[in-house]
Amino acid sequence: MSWTLSNELTRKNLDPNVSIEELDRILVEAIKEMDLTVGETATREEFMRARCLEVPKKGAKSVKLPDIPACDACGDDYSGTMKCTACECAYYCSRECQKMAWKKLGHKQECSTMKEKAQDIANKVVDSLTDRDLPPMGRVQLLMDNLNASGPYMYAVEYGLHEAIRECFTEDANFIVQNNSHPRRVYHCCFTHWIMMVLFRGQRTSRANTPFNRVDGGRIQAYVQAFPDDGNGFEIWWTAALQAVRLILEPVFQGRDVIENHQIARDVWSGFVLVFASTRASEAILLTHDPTKCRERAEWMLTELQEILARLWEVTDGRDRNESIQGYFNQVSAMIVAQCRILGNVDIDAPRLLKLERLTLLMYTRVAVPLAEETIRKKKLNDNKKATDVLKKANRT
Repeated sequence: MSWTLSNELTRKNLDPNVSIEELDRILVEAIKEMDLTVGETATREEFMRARCLEVPKKGAKSVKLPDIPACDACGDDYSGTMKCTACECAYYCSRECQKMAWKKLGHKQECSTMKEKAQDIANKVVDSLTDRDLPPMGRVQLLMDNLNASGPYMYAVEYGLHEAIRECFTEDANFIVQNNSHPRRVYHCCFTHWIMMVLFRGQRTSRANTPFNRVDGGRIQAYVQAFPDDGNGFEIWWTAALQAVRLILEPVFQGRDVIENHQIARDVWSGFVLVFASTRASEAILLTHDPTKCRERAEWMLTELQEILARLWEVTDGRDRNESIQGYFNQVSAMIVAQCRILGNVDIDAPRLLKLERLTLLMYTRVAVPLAEETIRKKKLNDNKKATDVLKKANRT
């Protein structure tokens, strides 16, 4: 969501003598003016389509698959307990969904050849992701639609998908802008953006025009748990996501390039709001089964966020449009804290780690925290009206 503050709030923020009471009053007024709209799905799809290592192959590595994938009819996460006995690569949550897929979603026509096609496309997707001879956009194009169903996705995991994803995250995390290069040639494509918006996205196929409002927690859990020894699967993902924000601050980018980079970063971090709304994803990422590791992971994540936040606070040329990235950082931080407490009974001091003071602390406690708690309860993003109602209720005096 975007966070538009009034001119008065911006002006008062620069005055070190403003009292806490006055800041609190201004904040309540500012909440009423916030633009909390979320981009339409069609716009996101159009944007994604317009953006222009060696890994193990079949059977080379045993990795943890999602024990129960999403339903291929309704798209519900962790619900595909029934498998088509003919093709063995379509999963459903109920007989009703299986019948709907057979009659209305085309499984009757594709069942006899689905297994062979699923194996073929899974192999091609992994090959493309890891082929550095292809242009960056060519490497990710096959992600669009081809791994929607659980069958092709499961085969892709067997063929090395998780290693390929980690390699893509690594390239994003290590991406360096050369100051003597033109931005249009410098910026390739953000692999992290594609993976989060397409591969980790929930409700992909039937999805009867369902909006982008959830992630597939099972897929995220499977990716994170594929690297249990060094933990680098998630940490490189987090670093790559932060690098997407750092690009906004690169002086070599101007004009439309800043807008494009900002849209990418905004999508990535709105995606993390959905990631931490998922119990399965949160358990895997935050290591909530181990309180000590949970605390270490959460504090590391917030410390990494703080370094970028400090730079965003200093931006004066509008590169963080409507302060939306700052808003998402706050909400993601609040969701991390909430999930550590809910799932691991671990308390994290986010204001200290993020170095929040006065106005930034008020924005965190009065805006980010209630929105984070509501998103976790609903497991999805709120629409504009609902989010506004949540904030008004939380800040009612």
